[in-house]
Amino acid sequence: MSRTEPASGQRVRHVYTITESGRQVLQGWLAQPAAPWAVRNELLLKLFFGRQVDGEAIKAHLVREREQARGAMMGTAAAIGMLETEQADAPDLAYWLLTLDMGRRWAEARLEWAEAGLRRLELPE
Repeated sequence: MSRTEPASGQRVRHVYTITESGRQVLQGWLAQPAAPWAVRNELLLKLFFGRQVDGEAIKAHLVREREQARGAMMGTAAAIGMLETEQADAPDLAYWLLTLDMGRRWAEARLEWAEAGLRRLELPE
């Protein structure tokens, strides 16, 4: 990777450019199968043992998860909208949108799951 320095008097900003050898390493890495997802989620562990605390603590966990998922959905939607508007001609746009779509779907699933958990455990708000 190479780095260019700003001209004197300009705000400090480093611009990095991948070298040819770095590009070859990147391409090799991109072609390799991805490692399986390793899910380690503290919320799931706390819910697994949820009967050990009162319902209000579990309810707070699920409500917090629901709100975080809603925030993630809004952030992802904003990022998708920005890319579709500002990067409409970018050759990588389809790949960027595919990545963001996973985030959007993950947030939707978390939201639905948290709401279902509140109903299943009969923890009305």
